[in-house]
Amino acid sequence: IDMEAEMARIDAVIADQHHLVRAGFSLILQSLDGVNVAETDSVAGAVDLVAKHRPKLVLVSAGLGESGDFELTRRIRQLGDPQPCILVMVGSRDGDVAELVTRSGADGTVAKYATPEEIVASIRGAVAA
Repeated sequence: IDMEAEMARIDAVIADQHHLVRAGFSLILQSLDGVNVAETDSVAGAVDLVAKHRPKLVLVSAGLGESGDFELTRRIRQLGDPQPCILVMVGSRDGDVAELVTRSGADGTVAKYATPEEIVASIRGAVAA
């Protein structure tokens, strides 16, 4: 195994304006074997990380940036293949959010209010789909 390449590999990018949210999701993901995580608080930072590392998963806050997750999702999709699984982190239990997210080009949502076990199950299900 090339340890330098392994250390540089990023499997997931978390984009949220709140440090505590990024840290919490990062800890949950890092508890899974072999998952390397990068964090950012901006749309531009997320696009740069995705372009550079081509992660399998991108978690983005529903309220990130001027036009939020929709701008970020569009910009990531424009990067071409390989495409990551994009999940929008939502704080609302409102069903309309899921429909808007899906129309934006994201693959689904993950609830900020869910338990760590529920978050892992949601992410595993989405990435496997």
